[in-house]
Parts: sequence; structure tokens; C-alpha cells
Amino acid sequence: MAGESGVRLRAGLRPTRTCSCTARWARLLTAILLTAAGYAILRSGTLPRWTGRLAYAVAIVNLAFVPSLFFGTDAADFYSAVGWGNTAMTAALVVYWALAVGITVLKRSSRPLTRPA
Repeated sequence: MAGESGVRLRAGLRPTRTCSCTARWARLLTAILLTAAGYAILRSGTLPRWTGRLAYAVAIVNLAFVPSLFFGTDAADFYSAVGWGNTAMTAALVVYWALAVGITVLKRSSRPLTRPA
């Protein structure tokens, strides 16, 4: 059984049923990034505390989708490896968090800097 790519497949192997593990690693790395960002924001105090707490919340949502790899590959399912919850919702939450932080930074940079006496 040869595919269009010229790769020979064993009988019974269905390429549509295989799933890559990249989504799981993307969720883990995103959670690590957001946890580090939330920690840095809360410890330094350079941004409002809600941005750090929101980073932690989005990191927890990303971690909740790590096991979705084991719940099938149907894109119509919310909690599957390629489902709309895993791909669209988690990515959208990260983008919304980054947008909120960006707006907050722009608002803070438009204020004049005051130096302590």
C-alpha cells in the first residue's frame, strides 16, 4: 500500500488515526512560560497583580489540556488531541492574556515617570 508521498505503509495502519504529541508539549511549554511570567509579575510589581494571577489561571487551563492526547482525534470533540478546546480555546486565552498585558504596558508607558525623592 503506497501513498501519494511514496511512503509504504503496513496494512491496517491508518494515518488519520495517528496523532502527534506536539499539542501536549505545546501546552506544557505554554504553562511553564505563563507560570514564569506570572511569578515575575507578582514578585517585581511592575504590572498590576491581576496580570500575574491571570497568567497563573491561563497556565492551569493549559495544564488541564495536557491529557487530552488520550481522548481521541476527532476535531469536533472539545477535549480531544486536535479538538477545538485544545487548539482554539487555549491559544485564544494566551493571546487574550498577551493583549491585556500589552495594553497595560502601553497605558503605563504613557504616564510620566516619577522618581522617589
